[in-house]
Amino acid sequence: MLSLVWMVRDSNDMTSPITTWFDGLAGMIITRAEAVHDYVQIAGKEGIISIYNDWNLFPVGTGLSGLLKARVISAYEKSDALTFSFDTAAELIVNMSDAAWRGPEALQVTRSGLPIVVWRK
Repeated sequence: MLSLVWMVRDSNDMTSPITTWFDGLAGMIITRAEAVHDYVQIAGKEGIISIYNDWNLFPVGTGLSGLLKARVISAYEKSDALTFSFDTAAELIVNMSDAAWRGPEALQVTRSGLPIVVWRK
């Protein structure tokens, strides 16, 4: 049975329940990082993160392939950004400002045995 959890962003609340869902991804080793049509997908044994909003990867010049074999060390929200940090010192920053939304969903987290989490506006 498929289940969904919708996380609706509250612009007045800077603490995010979605980061709790990312806690289980800490330690995930990236086995796939690619652009799929108009979004980005990063995956490992623990789950898949699909990013639909605008994003940046730092340091500048780091391509998605540079995330392969990197380990997720944290994910957190601060202001209008959701940041994924990796053990390679790379950071994937998802823009959560109103201007960055391309559609009704910013990102989706799929983890085996858990509900699919969709962050929508």
